[in-house]
Amino acid sequence: MKDLLKFESRKLFHAKILYICIIIVIAVLLLFMGVQKLTDVLMEEISGAESDIFLIGTGNSGLSWMLSSLTPYVIMVFGVFTAIYVCGDFGNGTIKNIFSRGYSRTEVYFSKYFISLFVLLGFGLISMLIGFLGGTLMWRIGGGWSFKVILLMLIQLVGIAAYNALFCFFAALLKKMATTMILAIATPFAFSLILSLIDLLVDLRRVNVSDFWISGCISSASSVGASSGDMIRGLVVALVYIAIFTVCGWLLARKREV
Repeated sequence: MKDLLKFESRKLFHAKILYICIIIVIAVLLLFMGVQKLTDVLMEEISGAESDIFLIGTGNSGLSWMLSSLTPYVIMVFGVFTAIYVCGDFGNGTIKNIFSRGYSRTEVYFSKYFISLFVLLGFGLISMLIGFLGGTLMWRIGGGWSFKVILLMLIQLVGIAAYNALFCFFAALLKKMATTMILAIATPFAFSLILSLIDLLVDLRRVNVSDFWISGCISSASSVGASSGDMIRGLVVALVYIAIFTVCGWLLARKREV
């Protein structure tokens, strides 16, 4: 398993898709911030006040953009990368060479699982860094810095781990790069939209169904004003999804035909 992880990591760092996805993540965030800054400038010229409209539902500062950087568009890039990376060897047939070396399906699955997890966590940290730097340069650093900010970032990283488990589950279920990619792209948008509509149509008394999906776990930790209850719920729900999708993906991978 250790040798397989080394092999996968070396192969990954020579893959163009890794660097392409990093560039896309940075470009998406800079585009959002650029449009927001332009909106602020136009609103200031019209009314003399900074815009009250925020593209990702937060105020404008390095801190707020850092905590709100994991938008569905960024998560979509995460899904594309995972689909290409996890399904790539199966699509081009090179996976047979790996199995011929004596590695089991479990070892292959978890080697790709952990490498993609490492990469997605790296993507997440890059997103937060770009959000902080861009928000600070365009507006201000922002107030409210405390140890709580670190906790919020850690909860969001756990949310990313839940998405990784979901995307790897899709790969084990569908087995094809194209279909896995489509589902990985559609899921962050579709589930968020559907659950938000349910929240609007159904009154569940201070309980939002969308809070119990992965995106809700991340959004619950996207503001320094988040309550401890929201943070705990987001963390627990994300951990549950990690356990469910990891186990289900592993069970499917064990029966996967090469």
